[in-house]
Amino acid sequence: DFSGSSELTITSSGGAEPGIYTLISGGNNITGVAPTTLNLPVGWAATVYISGNSLLLDVTSTEASGSQMGIAAQAPLSAASDNTALATTTPCVSSGGTANSTATAAAPYTQMIEAVLPLPWTSTNIGTGMVAGSATYEAGTFTQHGSGIIGSTGDKLSFTYQALTGDGEIIAKISSLQNTGNEGRIGVMIRDSLAANAREIFMGMTGNSEYRWDRRIIIGDSTTTSKIGIGTVPNTWVRLVRSGTTITAYNSADGNSWIMVGSTMNTTFSSTCYIGLAVGSGSDNTLNTSQFSNVHVTP
Repeated sequence: DFSGSSELTITSSGGAEPGIYTLISGGNNITGVAPTTLNLPVGWAATVYISGNSLLLDVTSTEASGSQMGIAAQAPLSAASDNTALATTTPCVSSGGTANSTATAAAPYTQMIEAVLPLPWTSTNIGTGMVAGSATYEAGTFTQHGSGIIGSTGDKLSFTYQALTGDGEIIAKISSLQNTGNEGRIGVMIRDSLAANAREIFMGMTGNSEYRWDRRIIIGDSTTTSKIGIGTVPNTWVRLVRSGTTITAYNSADGNSWIMVGSTMNTTFSSTCYIGLAVGSGSDNTLNTSQFSNVHVTP
């Protein structure tokens, strides 16, 4: 068994998606975000095993020939000052797949799992001087928190993105919208870089459900904004398509019939740019929390 190991809490239902999961300690020997529990849906399994002084985790799909979907980051296994054993035990399997005896948790804290964004998504804050935002993903939905104003000569926002080389598009349904006012921006974006003053095209909504098409075509220049009417969440879909040097914006009430809002031609974006989800509350001191579902990026 594992002397000085810690409990791993796994339940058998919930909305966790395949991806990379990080082990976080609730003890005073490791700092980090508050621990949470990974809920594995039907058809998924987690295998925990020891490797040196680290507890590792494999998250696999039992419906996909056991293909490995992620390995947890390493976390040191060291007992806190109070060695009172936890009442529960953790079934453990070695890295070679041979079943070991059940390990009784000997440390007075619980080792849990926090879900992060599925690859290749990552999240960052663009700009400075505002409350930091963040993003999570569960059961097909991105929940994104962002502050700041998207516009003027430099943007402030929470941006969840991936790299795009050449032509491509992003589609997203704005499934939940927090009203933080007319200066808020919630939608999809293509950026030339992650600098605050980068060239960018945005298609989305304000906090009070008005569609907006924003674009900055020269680095450090002011953005141009077009008002496109009002949407009714959650019947609010937005889309950006990059084809050569043209980037076209669309909206839709159902994700099938698209209305072309406008095109920005002769753009000078880099061949590899950034495409993703943008949230800015319209204020440096307030977070907007909104949700996106049915998100698709191609190619």
